[in-house]
Amino acid sequence: MSTRQSSLTVTVDIGRDDPGLLDELVLSLCDELRLLEIGSVQRLPAGDVPPGARGVAAESVTGLILSGAFSVGTLGALTRVLTEWIRRCGARRVVLDEDGDRLELHGLTRSDQQELIRSWMSRRTVSGGAALGANTTGRAHGETDA
Repeated sequence: MSTRQSSLTVTVDIGRDDPGLLDELVLSLCDELRLLEIGSVQRLPAGDVPPGARGVAAESVTGLILSGAFSVGTLGALTRVLTEWIRRCGARRVVLDEDGDRLELHGLTRSDQQELIRSWMSRRTVSGGAALGANTTGRAHGETDA
């Protein structure tokens, strides 16, 4: 199984302008992610709006940087933790980004979400893990790219 060092940006949007709730939910997510033993889980400084967080209130969005060794198994565990966290806390969306290759999880059926995750993960292992540059974005309610 191929494992490589990498950094992923995780953008979390809880969809509610409540900094206290955002802090509480993100701290619990960080604790869960640290259990994966991927390396480093760091929160972006307050006020730094993560890439891809356009058009949302800063009080509902924060970013994390995950750095470490990512195998296909680790990425699978990571996406399971994130999708379960979204389900439990009712977050609006979570976006994973590695060098511009995005996986956006929100507003999808379980099967569609799993297909997007598989596609994004497969790009992590192609050619030694080099991203192909395509975005994998789950869209809800007829959204389209502008």
